[in-house]
Amino acid sequence: MALQDWLIINSNKLTKDGSIILIVACIIYLTILSFLVKDLNFPISHPIIFTIETIICSFGIGLLTFLMAYNRNNLNNTTPIAFLLVSLKFGIIHILLQFSGFYSYIYNI
Repeated sequence: MALQDWLIINSNKLTKDGSIILIVACIIYLTILSFLVKDLNFPISHPIIFTIETIICSFGIGLLTFLMAYNRNNLNNTTPIAFLLVSLKFGIIHILLQFSGFYSYIYNI
């Protein structure tokens, strides 16, 4: 019964820490794959389209931060910072997915 009580008490911390570890591990894995694969065919052949894709992927998802804060009546000074962090995170993930060859594989290019 002690283990069950400990899990209940610490479930939020375990979930948060596990999520952070998983996200960091995935980003490290994608970074390593990006350096190994270096799939630059699409960004080199279509630089404007790739730039527009990256901006839409990053800022489009980042705008959801404002929507979520507004719906929760929690628009404050930290909302733009959260927007920038979310936008940066998804922009980097989009670039890593491209450079690692994921998009070429998934779209059979």
